Amino acid sequence: MNRNLFYEIRQEKGVTIERLSELTGIPIGTLSKISSGLTKPSYQNMCLIAQALGCSLDDFTDKIDTGISEDERFLLNEYRMLSNHSKGFIKNIIDMQVEISRTHSGETGAGRILECFVPTAINGDGSFHESCTIDIIEVHKIDDGAGDFAVRIVSDTLCPVYFKNDILIMKYSFPVNGETAIFMNNHRMYIRKFFRNEDKIRLVALNDFSRDIELFDLNDFTCVGTVATLLRGNVSVIATDKYKKIFGIRK
Repeated sequence: MNRNLFYEIRQEKGVTIERLSELTGIPIGTLSKISSGLTKPSYQNMCLIAQALGCSLDDFTDKIDTGISEDERFLLNEYRMLSNHSKGFIKNIIDMQVEISRTHSGETGAGRILECFVPTAINGDGSFHESCTIDIIEVHKIDDGAGDFAVRIVSDTLCPVYFKNDILIMKYSFPVNGETAIFMNNHRMYIRKFFRNEDKIRLVALNDFSRDIELFDLNDFTCVGTVATLLRGNVSVIATDKYKKIFGIRK
């Protein structure tokens, strides 16, 4: 994000840092650091800021016609910040996605192909470690575009909301009040219902014996995705990765 453009857009819209904080839920301190260039905003925060100011992410970057989209430019900038090890990791993911696309793009009547993250275990508090194995699954019961990835429930810990072998179809979006989402904190994923009330956030447990998490902001938590729909029953497993992969992260 170009901080000068950020400042100019705020001035043009007549939106102060304080008002922007009210509109987005982003703490004033975080917005001040973004405005002064002391910190780089997360993708989620950039989306919230753009929505509040009535502009696009592209408006925050220098207008150079490179022939690439706004999302591609953002991904390229993020990629350049990674270590060589992390860049190699991303390349492996891209190779896998390209192979899936090549294998199934020509099939008539084929279902939706998704990555399904499979935790080794789900703890009593509804949490699991971010490192999971991956199944490549084919599902036929969701509309095209309804999900970005999937998560398999591997125990009955979250009964009666979710049961073992349920498939959560996830979308890359931040939840609204009452929606269930997956949040990451300290390499641990939490499946919780999201509620925001004035200046307090509650991540509500799905079972009766786990404690809710109460927060004033989500600086220490990353929203991985929101549950779009639930599939109950068998799905076709096309392949299982031989390695473990860290969950896709959005903050």
